[in-house]
Amino acid sequence: LTGDVDSTMHAHHVAYLELPKGLDFLTSAYTDIGYYADYNSRNDKQTYIYNCFDCIATYQVAMKLMKELRNIPSVGYKNALDYYYHNTHPAVEALTIGGNHGILIDVKNREKLAIPFENEIKKLQKDLNDYAMLEFNPASPLQVINAIQSLGYPLASNKQGKPSTDTYALESLKKTYPKEKFFSMILDFRKKSKFLSTYIRAKLDDDDRFRSSYRSEE
Repeated sequence: LTGDVDSTMHAHHVAYLELPKGLDFLTSAYTDIGYYADYNSRNDKQTYIYNCFDCIATYQVAMKLMKELRNIPSVGYKNALDYYYHNTHPAVEALTIGGNHGILIDVKNREKLAIPFENEIKKLQKDLNDYAMLEFNPASPLQVINAIQSLGYPLASNKQGKPSTDTYALESLKKTYPKEKFFSMILDFRKKSKFLSTYIRAKLDDDDRFRSSYRSEE
């Protein structure tokens, strides 16, 4: 791509921080194009038409939005559009480059870092099995339900009011039975397991780099 590459989402966020910034909202606010997302994604022709509407809507939104930014004052800048090009636009570009480049991970040190977590998780698993007097998987909702019931405790509900063993429900049981350590042990096991799998054991690309998308629109 050559020339200016603008983002309607980021530009609208500069103009009206409190409003939604998705293309559906922007299309309804800045164009006369009606709702067009009710298409059959399995139909090639309908998908092509939908994509064309996306392109047309984005262009029309951009033309009106950039004009509107010129009329919005911004302290220290000519206008909000000037602020966008001097701050938001370069930041988004830098984050995009950083995300594509990725973060080089020291694989050997990562393996060393994983060892104490793996040992703690194994110990917690053994302690939980011994405490409940049965072997079960603390990550399995059904098996945790069986373990809770075997200890003689009732089930708690999640935020939707349904019986659950999610964090909300376990925290509720923990508060209801403060002397019972089983619920804290389950929460600790899940917390350490998630940290190990999500962060320490995060999937890397073939060049040992971790790549992610930065939520610059937030």
